[in-house]
Amino acid sequence: NVTQDVKVVGAGISVFSLQKDKDLENQRLAKKISNLTQSNDYFNHRNHVVDWKKADLLVHDSEYDIMLSINFHCMLIHVRCGHPPIPLNAKLTLSSSSLVPGTTASYRCDEGYETFGNSQISCSSSGQWAGEMPFCGVNIAYRKPANQSTTVRGGTALNANDGETSSDHETKKCSETQKEASPWWQVDLLRPYAVKVVRVTTRGCCGHQPLQDLEIRVGNSSTDLQRNPLCAWFPGTIDEGSTKTFTCARPLIGEYVFLQLVGVEGSLSLCEVEVFTPDEFSVDRCAPKDSPEEAQLAAFARTCYEFGVSRGGSFQEARAYCQ
Repeated sequence: NVTQDVKVVGAGISVFSLQKDKDLENQRLAKKISNLTQSNDYFNHRNHVVDWKKADLLVHDSEYDIMLSINFHCMLIHVRCGHPPIPLNAKLTLSSSSLVPGTTASYRCDEGYETFGNSQISCSSSGQWAGEMPFCGVNIAYRKPANQSTTVRGGTALNANDGETSSDHETKKCSETQKEASPWWQVDLLRPYAVKVVRVTTRGCCGHQPLQDLEIRVGNSSTDLQRNPLCAWFPGTIDEGSTKTFTCARPLIGEYVFLQLVGVEGSLSLCEVEVFTPDEFSVDRCAPKDSPEEAQLAAFARTCYEFGVSRGGSFQEARAYCQ
């Protein structure tokens, strides 16, 4: 049941004239026959049924009104896929090392990274991998500097990237702007990243106005939102208390991520905004094997940081330690 292809490895040609008295233009014909023996296209472009080992054909050439008697030998070629690519921060497992059609490639993201898209692709009968590779990303918006157009009822911008995904704002866990034209929220990632996915958790209590006509932009301008490339636009209404994932058509490189209700008179309330990139270390990757659970770890610019939290000493002790 292995799909096979045919390659011509040798051919012999004999020429028979259908009109004995006709000049066959020997020089031109010899050149044409030479071209036939050097190229497989003549056979590949005609749907001849070919025996796996040997075939004899009679082919009529209308240009010269001759018959070509062709015998050639064929070699069977097993169709295989090339080795599948491996995305950043992922591990690959193959169902078969032969890479023949039907082989599956399964991906698993490293610890601390989330999987978006397909976790499995398969080798097709044409020798190509079918399916899109997954994306393994880490949230880089967590506790980064955030800002918004206005603030009311204790709904500061930092509530939307504090790691708390609860949709209950009564305990001041979400951001909230006043009712205004085209309200917005932004996060400063502190350096440009290739952003692929943005995930938004909306407020789910108290009959608050649901999000509609949401626009997400990623770029390096902190003041002019429209200068930043568009990642996603959702013209409909996002249900209250729901989490929705937006995938950019292509990775967008930028330091700032903006969310705005475009052309809407209303209030923007966000309970959590997560921004994912493959270009950063996860905290799990930074954690040493023997590190205690209470260790304070962080990653920035593909560098790991560990914070020691202990009772402070005097200035003289600190200076002596540093010296």
